[in-house]
Amino acid sequence: MLVWLTLALAGSAQAQGCDAKQLALDLHEASPVAVAKVYLKLAECDGAIAADEAAFAMTKTLYGDDGMEAGLAALSVGGQDAVLDWVDGLEDHHRSETVRWFGSKCAEEPNVGKFFVEARDVKKDVFLSNRWYAGLGSCRTPEIAAMLTEMINGDQGARAADRAQYFGLLEVYSRNLGKDAIPTLTGMATSLSDPMEVRLIMSAFGDAANVGNSMDAGAAKAAIDAIRTLGPQIPADAAESARDILMSLGDEGLANDFAGYRWVDRKNGGKYTYYAMAKEMMVCKNGKEQGFLHHGKIIEGGTHWPEALKKDLEAALTSKWGLEAAAKCKGEGTIAVELTDEPVANDKEIEEWLDTRTKTFKGETKGFHKAEIVPEDETDW
Repeated sequence: MLVWLTLALAGSAQAQGCDAKQLALDLHEASPVAVAKVYLKLAECDGAIAADEAAFAMTKTLYGDDGMEAGLAALSVGGQDAVLDWVDGLEDHHRSETVRWFGSKCAEEPNVGKFFVEARDVKKDVFLSNRWYAGLGSCRTPEIAAMLTEMINGDQGARAADRAQYFGLLEVYSRNLGKDAIPTLTGMATSLSDPMEVRLIMSAFGDAANVGNSMDAGAAKAAIDAIRTLGPQIPADAAESARDILMSLGDEGLANDFAGYRWVDRKNGGKYTYYAMAKEMMVCKNGKEQGFLHHGKIIEGGTHWPEALKKDLEAALTSKWGLEAAAKCKGEGTIAVELTDEPVANDKEIEEWLDTRTKTFKGETKGFHKAEIVPEDETDW
């Protein structure tokens, strides 16, 4: 048990067999390196005297593990103002580390939550710009949840000019409120028009489910259900981010379905058109070289992402297009397949894509016994 928790068990300095007055004298004589440890002993010995000495002790305390422990002890005896001044005076990166550490101690020390609420009242706009909130994702107290909610919905949140600050706050808000953050995130996803910001909202759904740590199954289900309804409403550029979050939430099927929202303007009859080629190059049993360049449209219903199509492309085209030229001439050869990186919008894109590959094929097969370009019928995936 950490030293400051013993305060609850200590009725007086005499009961603990310690000399609080002497420790207070030692505190005033201690070097900056030693003052934090002396203060910890004082806080363990007598909470009332430690409260009186909090301002002096924190003024002399250096940043570091002992300093943070001393700050937490000061909070436990009601020295919020002293700790606030100490944290505020730290260098930026030390302050960031300290507030994160304090935030992780919420479950151990009830005054931590109160400290951050007070810090926001005192520091006002600086509380946001200096990221005092950064460690509050796991500080799940009612007052912290209320504060983060008010910040997200108020001037420091939704209308904040600094969008990086806003989305940093949103991540912490989502992690703190978990499932209860889902309705707010859903509303934000439909009210924002910037695809980049909607992508960040998608990430916040993962934060609400605590992805990357011990995932909250209830929050994960709520996030999946919300993202499912958002599919037709979010900007197309945000569909891939939704896919990634759905994968991390464990719904691969829905993640695949979001391919249907990525290039909606390129659909024809509700389906995508890709263009594929398969190049067969072989040396037949009789020693003659042959080459065939097959090409054609691939029609796909919007439930596969391009990388999934490419992964299975050779097997699919071998079956659909009958790529067996090497076997037919009892020779040995290779098959190389290729697919457009995205669905094509029109025939002009196909012509440009195919033209360069046709020229390459003609150069590679110059002097071959046989070299043919073979158009294939439109193929359903």
